[in-house]
Amino acid sequence: MRIFAVLFFLLCLVFNAHAQKNTLPVGEYFTNLNGSTFHLTITENDEFQIAMAKGHLIKTDSLVKLDLKQVETPTFGLRYLERDRALDTLTITFNKKTKKYLLYYILVGAQENPADKVVYNSAEKLTGDTFYDSYDNFEIKIPKTKYLHLLENRDSKDANSLYIFKIPEDVSKIEVNYEPSDMKDLQLFGEFNANDQTIILYEGKDNPLVFHIDYEKYISTFEKPYKIEENVPWKENDDIAEQYPYSYDNPYKFKVETFESLDEAVKKAGEDQKPLVTFYLAENPSNTDEYKKFIKEYETSVSYLMYDKYIEMYDNLYFYLLTEKDKKFAKKKGLEENTLLIIDSNKDMLYKQNVDFKKLLEIFNNELYSQSGIKNIYLMKRLDDAVNQKSFNAKSTQQLFNEISQISSYNFFSGFGETNKESYIEKGYIENGAEFHRLQSSPGQVNDLYSKLVASHKDDTEVDLQFANIAARFLENNYERTLYQNFDPVLTEADLLAIDYLIRFKEPLKNYEATTDEEYDKGYYFYNLFPYTISDALNSYAPNADAEMLQKMKLRYQKLDEGGADYFNFLQRHLPKEFLANYEVFYNANFANTNNIILQLNSLYETQNSKQSWSGFKGSIANQANEAAWYVVENISDLPTLKEAIKWSKTSLDIYENNPYFLDTYAQLLYKSGDKTEGIKFQEKAVNIIKNDTKLFGETLLNQTEDVLQRMKNNTY
Repeated sequence: MRIFAVLFFLLCLVFNAHAQKNTLPVGEYFTNLNGSTFHLTITENDEFQIAMAKGHLIKTDSLVKLDLKQVETPTFGLRYLERDRALDTLTITFNKKTKKYLLYYILVGAQENPADKVVYNSAEKLTGDTFYDSYDNFEIKIPKTKYLHLLENRDSKDANSLYIFKIPEDVSKIEVNYEPSDMKDLQLFGEFNANDQTIILYEGKDNPLVFHIDYEKYISTFEKPYKIEENVPWKENDDIAEQYPYSYDNPYKFKVETFESLDEAVKKAGEDQKPLVTFYLAENPSNTDEYKKFIKEYETSVSYLMYDKYIEMYDNLYFYLLTEKDKKFAKKKGLEENTLLIIDSNKDMLYKQNVDFKKLLEIFNNELYSQSGIKNIYLMKRLDDAVNQKSFNAKSTQQLFNEISQISSYNFFSGFGETNKESYIEKGYIENGAEFHRLQSSPGQVNDLYSKLVASHKDDTEVDLQFANIAARFLENNYERTLYQNFDPVLTEADLLAIDYLIRFKEPLKNYEATTDEEYDKGYYFYNLFPYTISDALNSYAPNADAEMLQKMKLRYQKLDEGGADYFNFLQRHLPKEFLANYEVFYNANFANTNNIILQLNSLYETQNSKQSWSGFKGSIANQANEAAWYVVENISDLPTLKEAIKWSKTSLDIYENNPYFLDTYAQLLYKSGDKTEGIKFQEKAVNIIKNDTKLFGETLLNQTEDVLQRMKNNTY
């Protein structure tokens, strides 16, 4: 059966020891991961026994039946690190293994008396770290409190753990150990560490579990909570304090640059690629004062955005007040008193409107926070100028496309033709008698310009991050969508070459991380580029592609993600005749001759160097095996292919043995291949699993699987 939802959490444990005989001390070992305790026993005859502490046991060749003890494990453990009665603050640190993203799930509260109302604060925000601060050694400081509340705020909102610790008056620093309570699917293999007499298990080599032989001693190092409440009803917005109340005492004070003459202002605007906002006012002290007041308010608004330092992205405009000496220019432009005129470095009109200062403030308050409008009109003028240039300038064109690539199509209005007349910009003030520059260049002309930019990078030996950023953003939000509101564009040769560029520099782009605020302000973001952004783009273009283009897309997929779930989904949807043949090659190369699916998956995981989580990777491999097998269920009846598909389906079950979707696929393949008894047996298993948790799987799935089972039994399948 095909899965259209997220794979459900199903536990499968495998332990493959790498120690020689008699090297492992006999005894019981314990560890916990994500709030659940695992129990491992080494017996006299070197048999390995492992299962969840609640008693669920999954048998493999290396596992035997085990009578388990119930082990209590804390969600929050707490240790006292320092004592200083004189301090009035309590410093909270976290265990070194704690990942910063886990703090999102922790709420911290303080209470002097058990009857007092508790206000909770997010631990993540209480650290006060910026996005690029260290992910290690973060800490929180709060006023000393008698009762410290640690509340796990999980997504379910109805099964959260609240731990209340009574803190001695002299304790000034504590360490918190957090074990998230949600269970995730695990498949493990491991080795013995003779130096410290621990057994280390690995989940895809990225989450080591250390089993302690004396677990009670290990747990006893934690302080005992004053009180624990389980299944605490919780709503995310209840009693959560405001983390960052607005402060109007900004450390950084932004100042608008002033100019002695119009020519000086125009020159500077051209050098910095900014529009020049000019005002033509009746010359009297009142208007001059109003202009100064406007500039002061604009400076204050920009200061709020920058807050503690200059940030270039909020400094988009230059200003100039036309005076008596500029009357010749004003007359040439046909300006009347109280006119707003925005021009470029050629003194060409970008925007023109008769306004009073009240309307002027309204315009610029809107512009300041939307970061569109005037800036985008200026981009359209620059784009037209670039298209009409006799010679191609790679540097200025790249900067132009970099700015265009950061525009969101849903709030953009280029003015081209009759495009998007109902946009918020036109509704806001353009319709009020204003003149503005409308984009003149056609989609074909813009594509020609973009093609020249792409071609200019064909011989790059090192990645150009700005160009890579343009290519990546245009895959997500093509310039045709942005400029022309065309939400159904076709893939061009330039797009294909841009994808080739990204794939060629895959490693530096995957490893790129902004380390300074200046780099962060550039907005380069490549985290999901491989394979998701490129894959999504190829899939979105595929419905409009002809046969030749589909083959070109396939070649890019092979470079990007051959063997990945997205690649096979692409083939299945758009090149179905090639789907099974390609999957069979992949399967035979990776899984046909393996006796240990988990070790083989781990090897493949490391080879692909995927940014998927280990759990997500397992899920995608299992799902694509099931998808290929299900394709056979729906489309093919010849026995040799059915036999091959049974192997694929069995592989998905080796990874998730109790997944009812996979069981349904496997059962139908067995039945179609002639093994009706086994087919009915596995279909019954799928039905029973769904019946046991219909709330999770749904009535529709239950009805579908029961219908198949009934037809199998009636011999009407």
